[in-house]
Amino acid sequence: RKENSDSNVLIITFSTNIKIQSKTDGAIVFSVDWFDGPDELPILWTTATGVLPIETWVHVAVTYDATSFSNDAIIYINGAAVSVTETSLTGGDSFVGITGGGSSPCVIGSILTGDFFNGHLAEMSIWNRVLTATEVAEIYNAGIVSGLTDVLESTKTNLQLWYRMGEGFDTRSKFYDSSENGK
Repeated sequence: RKENSDSNVLIITFSTNIKIQSKTDGAIVFSVDWFDGPDELPILWTTATGVLPIETWVHVAVTYDATSFSNDAIIYINGAAVSVTETSLTGGDSFVGITGGGSSPCVIGSILTGDFFNGHLAEMSIWNRVLTATEVAEIYNAGIVSGLTDVLESTKTNLQLWYRMGEGFDTRSKFYDSSENGK
């Protein structure tokens, strides 16, 4: 739930190589960095404006198969795929993955420079496989209260992390993995 449109900010970043960003116009940008030797080659997928309205809960899901530079991300809003515009350079030959091959952290709700996402996140989950459109819709339809507890076991296959940050306006500064992996 975005509270205002003050600035373009990162909602989630993984090791600076994978990012989900909120733009001032209500668009969402998903970006992935591929590499060609030492050169970083980002790919960006941008939704239309207004998909992330102010003061409204929105379910955002992104799926991406990182086995090839030519694969496209799919961004879902409230359980349905939305149109995106892709911006990219020529293909890279390597993708370092969600851990980035280094020690850079996963940061939720801000970037290391202190530019914070002014809003609320109820849950965040990560799989090491691409979810189907049916599975994304199932998760969305489960709602915030039950989250992943009420989805089919087959949908939870390869669930790596599930952070439940609370329902509503939880103010905890720490949260824990609720997946069976217990990370």
